[in-house]
Amino acid sequence: MRCYGVRASEVMKSPQFNPQGTTDDSPFCDFVGADGTCLWAVATSIPASFSTFLLACMLVRAWDAREAIGIWAELVHERVAQVEKQTSMNKVVNPHIAMAVRQTISRDDLSKWDARVRTWVRRADQSLVRYHDQFGLIMKTLRTPYIDPGTTYEKVTRAWIRSLNVMEDLFRNIPQQVPDRAVLMAISAWHLYPDLLVCQDKITKVTMGDPLFSPLAVLTLDLEPRNAQNLSLCQWSLALSHLKYYGDPVKVRSEEDLQRVAFKDLWLVALGAVLRQWETPSSILAASIVWFKCLEEVLKTTPSSTVCGGFLHSLNGSLD
Repeated sequence: MRCYGVRASEVMKSPQFNPQGTTDDSPFCDFVGADGTCLWAVATSIPASFSTFLLACMLVRAWDAREAIGIWAELVHERVAQVEKQTSMNKVVNPHIAMAVRQTISRDDLSKWDARVRTWVRRADQSLVRYHDQFGLIMKTLRTPYIDPGTTYEKVTRAWIRSLNVMEDLFRNIPQQVPDRAVLMAISAWHLYPDLLVCQDKITKVTMGDPLFSPLAVLTLDLEPRNAQNLSLCQWSLALSHLKYYGDPVKVRSEEDLQRVAFKDLWLVALGAVLRQWETPSSILAASIVWFKCLEEVLKTTPSSTVCGGFLHSLNGSLD
């Protein structure tokens, strides 16, 4: 917990993590910056909430919001059922757990929790981009599979506990060997990067250079490669009821290579949509881009009400 707190503090102090909005951000200016709500909630809660936060980071890394929220709904449902069964059998239940299962955790609550953690993970990726990109490239070359059988609840909890144990031993300077790709997913999601020993055609030592780890804390990867298909896909069976549908459980898969579009790329999409609507021929695309650049300069130096009104008028005329 202490080491992750150090890493979180580093990220929070990074200007890449918490930038200030500028005129370039247009209507999103007031919404630029970091959202540390989930970290504040973890820091002011009981220690068990920290482990739950790390689980949330794992799910964010592996799944998009719809699947992650569905998995959370199933985890909550199964855990409540377990505790209620233990209570009915007169078994001893931790008082904190007994109180927790009496709360009503709505899907909206889970959605907000996932959104907060998702924001943190993405911002931390930006702050630690060198580590993040290097580790991501290494993961793409590995053939380490996801190995856990069982229900979604069993797969998630086992992967979570195994990842916590591996990370704890690494911080105790005990070298580890990882047979499960879920542990690699956790390392990426937690932004903690030990040195690696990659065993493929040849043994390669990869020095990540993370100051939180001792040189003795080495993680060995791909020691026993397997030839199964789709090893890079996280595959779980998820009840449709937890995805707000009805029917039998379906298998959902997570693509590790799936990346969100950056905001600057979104501007290119918007530009392409406008030029297509204007039926701009490809021969004058370069001139059209120059025109938009000139328009930007005009907007920066002229009162917005006058210029925007004239621009909208000319735009409507062009569309007509």
